[in-house]
Amino acid sequence: MDDEILKGYSISEFLQSEKCAGWNPDTRRYYTNCLQDLLAFTRQHGEPTEQLLTDWVNHLKQTYGCKTVNVHIAAANQYFRWCGRLDLLREHIKSETTTDPPTPTVTRAEYLKLLRAARALGKQRTYLLIKLFATTDLPLQCLDQVTAEVVKAGQGTLNYHGVTIDFRCPPPLQRELLNYMARNGVYRGPVFVTRNNRPISRIAVFRSMQELCSAAGVPEEKGNPRSFRNLYKTTQQELDDRLAVLKNQMYDQMIEMEQAAIGWPAQDETAAGRSA
Repeated sequence: MDDEILKGYSISEFLQSEKCAGWNPDTRRYYTNCLQDLLAFTRQHGEPTEQLLTDWVNHLKQTYGCKTVNVHIAAANQYFRWCGRLDLLREHIKSETTTDPPTPTVTRAEYLKLLRAARALGKQRTYLLIKLFATTDLPLQCLDQVTAEVVKAGQGTLNYHGVTIDFRCPPPLQRELLNYMARNGVYRGPVFVTRNNRPISRIAVFRSMQELCSAAGVPEEKGNPRSFRNLYKTTQQELDDRLAVLKNQMYDQMIEMEQAAIGWPAQDETAAGRSA
């Protein structure tokens, strides 16, 4: 076929395979473009080999930044795994410049402030998006996999770049999502869609969050899903730390109770028993 990087394995067949079934439209589009780039390179330089793929990566580095090159490598790796050519897999490159600044974490006070602002402004979808990322650790790439069926079940299995992850919807959020679905006539498929019933884009998600941050007086750089996921992770760590302290306290109390019942007597008590 005209779109074969390896003979007998077309790009279009790969994209229609079960391996790609869980991809959202953005991921599918990015990976398609990356594979087309690789296809053009192989047509010019020959069939894929370990050395040719190294040359391809070096060629990409002359034009693209580290993140974009790694997206190309990820797309190629997915394709070669599907082809059964594990020998052609490439490792992601490391940035030769400064690392990206860490994503700021939304504080719980800022999070609650944003929810109040969304309610006051009648922005229910933005309210639910913020709550979804802050309470479930959902990757943005999996947003279109949050379907009416998953919400009704309260849980589900999602596909994140070929890796299976478990999704759990907390009951309070589930009730609000069900209410939102009923109001907007969402009975199946992705919960968050456009007027044309297509999954909302990542750009729309970012824009709505940043606009709400601006209205609520929260730094706009915190208006992104990753910042809210950071809040989820820090909250979970705080809860784990509290549980660890409580566990130690309960264990010490158990030991104290056993000590009181059958503990070895203190030294002075032993000596008094001997003198008697």
